Amino acid sequence: MRNTFEKRLKERLSKEFQRFDKFIQIQMGTAEKTDCAREAFLEFRRRTHRADIASLPTMRRWFGIGTFHKPTREHVIHMCFALDLSEEQAQEYLKKGLSEPGFQVNNYQELIFLYGIVNHYTYEECFSMMRQFEQNFDREFTYSNHAATQQINQKFEQVKLYPRDEFLLWMADHADWFKGYSRTTLDYLIQYRKIILTAARKEQEERLYCMLEEIGFYQWLAKHPAQSESRESIRYYLRRKNTKGYHISEHMKENVLELVQVVYQEKDTNISIIREIYEVAKNKQGGQPRQYGKTGQIRRVSNKYLSDLFSIPFQRERAGWVLSAVRNLERIPAEMACPPEINEKAEQYFHLMRPFSTVGEALERLYHEKKEQKRRCIVIQRSDLLPLILHAAQFCYRMETTDKRYDAKEAKTYFEQFANAALTACNMAPIDRTYELDTALLTCFQPEEMYGYPDVLEVLGKV
Repeated sequence: MRNTFEKRLKERLSKEFQRFDKFIQIQMGTAEKTDCAREAFLEFRRRTHRADIASLPTMRRWFGIGTFHKPTREHVIHMCFALDLSEEQAQEYLKKGLSEPGFQVNNYQELIFLYGIVNHYTYEECFSMMRQFEQNFDREFTYSNHAATQQINQKFEQVKLYPRDEFLLWMADHADWFKGYSRTTLDYLIQYRKIILTAARKEQEERLYCMLEEIGFYQWLAKHPAQSESRESIRYYLRRKNTKGYHISEHMKENVLELVQVVYQEKDTNISIIREIYEVAKNKQGGQPRQYGKTGQIRRVSNKYLSDLFSIPFQRERAGWVLSAVRNLERIPAEMACPPEINEKAEQYFHLMRPFSTVGEALERLYHEKKEQKRRCIVIQRSDLLPLILHAAQFCYRMETTDKRYDAKEAKTYFEQFANAALTACNMAPIDRTYELDTALLTCFQPEEMYGYPDVLEVLGKV
């Protein structure tokens, strides 16, 4: 059965999949030509009036000339302006071409970019609007913790043709909406995390129960009513020299203690997600982040990456404060003493070794942090959600069909509907077999049984 799954997965992933170079070649109308990549690049240069979006070698790689390299989100947005795309076309470049969410309207920068595309502003004019809006960061305001995406989208439809100054005034009046990330998408991510951890804990509890039964723990517990089933009593039992007829090997002790650590941990950690979703067989292929396949959509992520994903609200809050602090400090002479409120917040966010003595010293550090925050404030991608969706959907399907026999077609349909509901809500492209990741996940539903994302990583790790 396992060999059949491996064979089918490799066969289905051997074809060509949607990638930005293929997408842009279609958009440039050169997909059927002999030298389609080069022709697409030349047509792109003609349509953009040879705009310098990036260096020529970098742009060539976007088209698959030489080694393919996926453009960044910022580069694709710049591309949309250079090509003078419509709002609908620009959304397609992000969602279908880049396989990322459409414009993040909760992010003031991307909302201004979207406004610029609608009104045919230049890329540079949008940056001028951003600088004007950022003057609002002089004042204190609290970001809304509620999902405002739908509300912003509805309001944007009403105000998107406002003159520039009126539009910026509207944004300033609703500055608390622009927290910089989609609360809806983050909520889905947290929801799936909870489902996965619940499923993992349930499975580990069942395994621990069987092991404790095998080594006689429950018989011992029944004879010692003063003891309770707890982490401490299990460890005490394993330390006892005389287990009265039960031989407990060192290997068994290690396994029991490992399960105890998982079952009784007070706080769920990202390590648990790594273990359930991204970890292949122990000691195989290492534990470092890695990309598989041809498009980079199938990947193993690091604990740090997951930490950044789940800490997006904090990262965005910190980025907002840094911008506010910079705006205020730039009005004060560099040699002046750093205001105490700046030191207080800086200590809270960055755990300073010592307070800033002058405004100049504070600005030097905050300029650096401003660049760092841009790196840390990531956008939750489709490829971040889908492996978690697969695991959560499979668990929910099992829970809902405990009295039925596994049906591959039914389970696959359940997953697609489960996934598409979330992807649509998150402004992402639905399940599509032209994407490498989607094909891999759909292949997990084999006639005999379901496979998981770790199985996909293990198979591709052998290729």
